[in-house]
Amino acid sequence: KQTYERLSSMAADFYKKIPSSRDPAKSAPVIMDASEDTPWEHVVGVVNSCRAAGIDNVEFTGNPKFKDLR
Repeated sequence: KQTYERLSSMAADFYKKIPSSRDPAKSAPVIMDASEDTPWEHVVGVVNSCRAAGIDNVEFTGNPKFKDLR
């Protein structure tokens, strides 16, 4: 839990410094790219850390393995 609390604090500081390339008035999204062997609880922990830091703009990258599902 302490790891995610530190991540939340670091993410909030970092997030405020990175403007969006699409709209300079907004911050860029946090983009997660987790491999298939990443435990789900870690993905949820990162998303929860972002939300705790006030970051609601979280996106996920696509996995080329599943490209036929589009």
